[in-house]
Amino acid sequence: MDRRAPSTPAAWLGLAGGCFVLTVVVYFRYGFVAGFLPLLGGVYASRRWLLGRTVAASRAHGGNETGLLARYDVDTDREYTADEQATMLREIRADYRGKHRLWAGLAAGCLAVAAAAAVVSVVLAGCTAVVAGYCGLRWYRVRRALGVLDGRLETLEATSSTPEGSEPDL
Repeated sequence: MDRRAPSTPAAWLGLAGGCFVLTVVVYFRYGFVAGFLPLLGGVYASRRWLLGRTVAASRAHGGNETGLLARYDVDTDREYTADEQATMLREIRADYRGKHRLWAGLAAGCLAVAAAAAVVSVVLAGCTAVVAGYCGLRWYRVRRALGVLDGRLETLEATSSTPEGSEPDL
């Protein structure tokens, strides 16, 4: 049995997804503190997944500065005209626009998850506060009732003219 950590990006992605699902289940079952460890595991696995994808992309593009030069067929010994430079820069800009959309989508997704988590947390905190307020109100009413009963018992004991051992008429 091989006990090494997974090395493929797909394995890290699966591990990250599993950890995040486990985090949600543990959070709702046992609370935030218990759900923190699987969350850390998910963050670590997703970082490793992104690292694997970055390394694979780096290898695909040459892995160094000459990779971009080779990708766009740039000859360093030649001077390019303004039209050739503009064409090359448009190609690079198109690649970056795709990355721009990707990162914007990821940021929007993260914000949506953060908003959902905040709403769940706020709703949970609100529900807990309402229950705590109700319990506090009931405690206050019981305390008042006990005070009234204690006062009435003291009054009855003070005015009681029955000798010890006999029961008063109610």
